[in-house]
Amino acid sequence: MKKNVMLLFLSMLSVDRDSGLIRNKPMYNLGKCGAVVETHMTNESAVRYVAANLPEGQKLDKLYVFTSKDASGKVFAVKEPGAEGEYTSTEYFKLRLRQFLPNLDEIYEEIAYKEDDALKSIAKSARAVHAYAAGYEEVGLSVDLTGGFRNANMAMLNIVKLLQYGGISVDNLLYSHMRQKGQESYVEEANEIYRLLNLISGAEEFVRFGSVESVLAYYREKQDLSA
Repeated sequence: MKKNVMLLFLSMLSVDRDSGLIRNKPMYNLGKCGAVVETHMTNESAVRYVAANLPEGQKLDKLYVFTSKDASGKVFAVKEPGAEGEYTSTEYFKLRLRQFLPNLDEIYEEIAYKEDDALKSIAKSARAVHAYAAGYEEVGLSVDLTGGFRNANMAMLNIVKLLQYGGISVDNLLYSHMRQKGQESYVEEANEIYRLLNLISGAEEFVRFGSVESVLAYYREKQDLSA
């Protein structure tokens, strides 16, 4: 059976200093499943979206969370009803995820990401996912591009390209759009961006090596999607 893997760069917890309450708690529409849920952290919506929209009989099998030093070390005093206490961003994130992922401790893996040593961190992250995927015939990847540090999106796309070269397919690139208060926020599947990146890579491949395989793959996929 297919194994579903998700990657994300964790954003920091945002707590009001005076009240101890979470600053933003947007309501997210989770798409095809029809659920609307309250979220407390930037990346929470994308994880909920993936878990809620997997095909029947499938589940989220592995969740890789890339964290900065602050995300795993800085402590916040939280006074949310039912969740009073002191938490790091990673601890509060796990608290939220346990609401809908009862097997979280089995699937959750944290990977420290050092911005001042990006190349090493990207390679380490890709190796960890490859090591997991090597044990299964089919692995699908969902990637949350929301949040994280200032150049997290570029780092994530580099990781995704390395994984693709290793034969891991990308099912979804996700981006969470937080709307104004009173409006439903939503998670967008930004897969066309990834397909365009593959097309650009294919153009470079053709210029350098005379190969058109990546370009043809892009148009084959476009044709399949429009069929």
